[in-house]
Amino acid sequence: MARKRINGFTKPEPLSGTDCWSLRAVTPFLRPKTTTVSGLLFLQRPNYEILFFVQVLCGFINCTTLTGILGLCTTLSLHMCSMLKILGNKMNDLTNLSKTDKNMQNAKEGVKYVTWLVHLLLHAIGAWPTNVKSSVLSKVQKWIQIILIYSIHFAVMVPSILYIILKVKSTRSRIKLILPHYNSLCQVWKYTIVLRRNNEIRELLDDLRNDWLNGTEEDQMIYKTRATIGHRLVISFMIFLYCSGAGVRALAPILRGKTVLPDNTTLRHLPCPGYFFFNDQISPNYEIIFFVQVFCGFINYTTLSGTLGLCTTLCLHMSSMLRILGNKMNQLTNLSKTDEKIVQKKIADIVEYHTQFKDKINHFVIKTPFMQYFNRSEYVTSPIYFLDLAGAMSVMVIVGYIMIMVVTIT
Repeated sequence: MARKRINGFTKPEPLSGTDCWSLRAVTPFLRPKTTTVSGLLFLQRPNYEILFFVQVLCGFINCTTLTGILGLCTTLSLHMCSMLKILGNKMNDLTNLSKTDKNMQNAKEGVKYVTWLVHLLLHAIGAWPTNVKSSVLSKVQKWIQIILIYSIHFAVMVPSILYIILKVKSTRSRIKLILPHYNSLCQVWKYTIVLRRNNEIRELLDDLRNDWLNGTEEDQMIYKTRATIGHRLVISFMIFLYCSGAGVRALAPILRGKTVLPDNTTLRHLPCPGYFFFNDQISPNYEIIFFVQVFCGFINYTTLSGTLGLCTTLCLHMSSMLRILGNKMNQLTNLSKTDEKIVQKKIADIVEYHTQFKDKINHFVIKTPFMQYFNRSEYVTSPIYFLDLAGAMSVMVIVGYIMIMVVTIT
């Protein structure tokens, strides 16, 4: 670009692009000096240097302004492109919803539906397994619940057993009074077993969640149908148990009324007579003992319903797994005329599912993390089944013995 010098000044011609710093600062030094009219004020020192510096600085200001505007426009434009790219990715995620995310959501809702009743019952008595990452406050609350429940049980059973041993002389009356406490003792043992098996129960819930996660919609429908059957069974049992238990524990002592003893003292009946080291007939001692004994009865009913619901949930889930395995076998028989690779793939799927259902792990190593659902369920539920059978057989034997005694005396 050519420049013209008029009266000692350099007049730049219009630039086609940008004003480079070399044109402002370097080029004037490379041009030879020219003779101008002497005596001009603007050519005297330091006027020339000041003007030269101002013009060079003005050039740098122009370059900075141009670069800044260009950078601003570039930043805004590229950010807009990024937003369009992100919007496109979101549209792709929306149209192609991941199957894993959908299955995880279904698994979460399915496990919540399957275990809502058992969770409600076991959580009420502090027997629901807590998460490993649970807060310290929740763990402290659980231990307070456990200590409180054990204290209520012993506060009811110990005075009653002392009363049966020290005050009751008739064998038939002793057997009649010991039956409710025998049931309470069985429920305490069940409660202790559930607490001791909390880790295994947590692992069973993880297996159940994984089955929901890896299952198809048809498999999840089978799980849900079996869980609905279990809920109806447990709720029906709970209605009968709580109604009859409330009648025995709360209504029967009230309906019996007060008894006047020969020494002209009034005796108010309790659900479970006990031997106390204080007067249990005066207020508020009688009301407190009455409430504690009724509350202990409801704890027993909740423990029985919770363990029954837990066993029902595990057994019906196992039944669902057998149903799914049968469906896979039926699908295999219908693939006889298809490609051999598809048949082999289906056989491999059936074998893998069967190994998930039942393995050959020894019971002595049942606490290893590699155990499967079948053995783990057996390990949790076997003591509960044994206590139920032993308790029922003992009650039948005692009732039969009482009937024989009554018939003999009559």
